[in-house]
Amino acid sequence: MDKLSVMHAFRRIVERGSFARAAEDLGVSPALLSREIKLLEESLGSMLLTRTTRSMSLTEAGRLYYDEASGILEAVTGVEARIRAGETPEAVAEAAQTSVEKIMPFAGPVLAEREHVAQRAQRSSVRRRNGDGARILGEAVESHLRSVNVGADTVAWDAWRREDGRWVLTADFATQTRSGTGTYTYDMPGNYVVAEDDDARWLIGDRSATPAAPPAPDDLEQVRRRRAAALDEPDQLPLGDDAIHLVAPESLPDLHDEAPTQAPGEAVRADAEPGQPEPAPSSQDEPAPAARETTEPPAAQQAAPEHVDEPAARKPARKRGRASVPSWDEIMFGGSKE
Repeated sequence: MDKLSVMHAFRRIVERGSFARAAEDLGVSPALLSREIKLLEESLGSMLLTRTTRSMSLTEAGRLYYDEASGILEAVTGVEARIRAGETPEAVAEAAQTSVEKIMPFAGPVLAEREHVAQRAQRSSVRRRNGDGARILGEAVESHLRSVNVGADTVAWDAWRREDGRWVLTADFATQTRSGTGTYTYDMPGNYVVAEDDDARWLIGDRSATPAAPPAPDDLEQVRRRRAAALDEPDQLPLGDDAIHLVAPESLPDLHDEAPTQAPGEAVRADAEPGQPEPAPSSQDEPAPAARETTEPPAAQQAAPEHVDEPAARKPARKRGRASVPSWDEIMFGGSKE
């Protein structure tokens, strides 16, 4: 065992009060643990433990060694935890006010662990949030970078562990068109990664998610809000026509486009002046008796009475309803007045 391992074993023996229980926790045999403590005592030149067949106790030197070893192990544990969480050895050394050379013996194994996890994550599958498809992360990144004439070896991979125990995988890249750091969440038991940002999705060839379009404005809801606001403020009047127009702009007919209807048989003369009686209808507008068709000669029928030029009257509005009755000329000669 190295010095840190022996310190850790000695502290576990003191805390558990037994070589057998400490060996069980550490996963080694009690004989090996007893031999390592004996070698430690020989290197220090003093007894650390007083052992009998029934009990075990600390000596004065052992108590001093236990306190010193506990402080060192806590510091080392803090260094390892900070580096495992993503900090660099330089940052940890600066915070501890020591040199990087003193940090590296404890930081080296953790940095190797991070590198191992990053390599393992590149061989895991990419899980999309919609559940479509399954690809290997390293192969997807290499394929996409090849399409933009960039080698996959230009990507710098790293991994660090979060407080909840899950690992975060990062990929630093730089191309002519884009550069950044993609972030993935790595599930080690499930052996899959999930892209967490646009850079990560771009690296594997997935387009960024398009933001959802804003919902269309609800005219009816706007009218209700404006009406409620008007009721809350006495100086404003409730809405009326504008609300009807917004809710049903084509549901109401335009009453101004239709001409007023007239009763059947009611004629309108545009040239008639107020107060003057309307002239009697001419004989052409009245149908002749049936007996007259056979007794009058054709010449008399063709003779047309002389008409006095009258100013052209405005055409009355077309009536809706039953068709107009044809005149005598229309019956005899065909055609219409128009």
